[in-house]
Amino acid sequence: MKHHVLPSPPLLFPALLLAVAVGLGLLWYATLEGSFGVAFLLGVPFTVGFFCGYYAVGEQALALFGLVGVLLTLAAGAVTISLAGVFCAVVAGLAFLVPGIIGMGVGHALRARLWSRLERMPGAALVLIVALGLHLEARSTPRFEPEEIVTTRIVDADRVAVWSALTFYEDVPLEPPLLARIGLPHPVGTEGVPDEVGALTRCRYTKGYLTKLVTELREGTLLAFDVVEQVDVEDRSVELLSGRFALEDAPGGGTRVTLTTRYRPLLPARWYWRPWEQRVCGALHRHVLDGIGLQACSTEGSERRIDP
Repeated sequence: MKHHVLPSPPLLFPALLLAVAVGLGLLWYATLEGSFGVAFLLGVPFTVGFFCGYYAVGEQALALFGLVGVLLTLAAGAVTISLAGVFCAVVAGLAFLVPGIIGMGVGHALRARLWSRLERMPGAALVLIVALGLHLEARSTPRFEPEEIVTTRIVDADRVAVWSALTFYEDVPLEPPLLARIGLPHPVGTEGVPDEVGALTRCRYTKGYLTKLVTELREGTLLAFDVVEQVDVEDRSVELLSGRFALEDAPGGGTRVTLTTRYRPLLPARWYWRPWEQRVCGALHRHVLDGIGLQACSTEGSERRIDP
């Protein structure tokens, strides 16, 4: 009877370097391909977990996986030179935990059944399979239909004051919410005034800018715009299409303001990314409406005329 000799696990530090190298390589390839779907959310953490479980045991494997995750998150922030990169890595990391743990279990179980001469083959094959999955998924991702996020707020001021307080997110005087501060580039300001149909406004960020074209304007009632340029502002995850502010008198007094954002999602695995998109956009909507409400209430009584 032949006795199989188990491959001896290397020192943890070389194993850490190997797992980090595998993780960085797959993350780089996913970014290069623009592939952040199922192969990314499940395949990448499974592979990193596999390497951790293959070369370590029990608590050591968990610690190794956690340390690799921290290092990859910091690397994402260093590459993007912003908290937005860290935020995206953390969001993705929430989905990485379960497949990573499964990968550790599979790696440990498989190592216990291999001859020493096969020690490096399973990990290399797995990396190639996941890279192929990233490549194929990037080529097969469909063009998604546009989605809308709508938020309504009753402002305790008349339409004259609310209309005069309308402003884009980039010009809201309040500090952005935490979710926006860490998840998006920081707004710097705007150039141009959206005061007539056809007016262009460039909204600048610490990284990139948006150009908005006013498409419809009915004073005191409606301001609608299209996003005609989107440069380095979340352009890997969403294609911003348009937005609109609609004002109407609220039955109990005050003004009902409805803010709508229309965008085309670019990330597959909609079951995971859609809730995060809605959460971030909802936070931005509430921030904008808070700013409008604060400004409107402070200037209520303005005699600016509203055409019927």
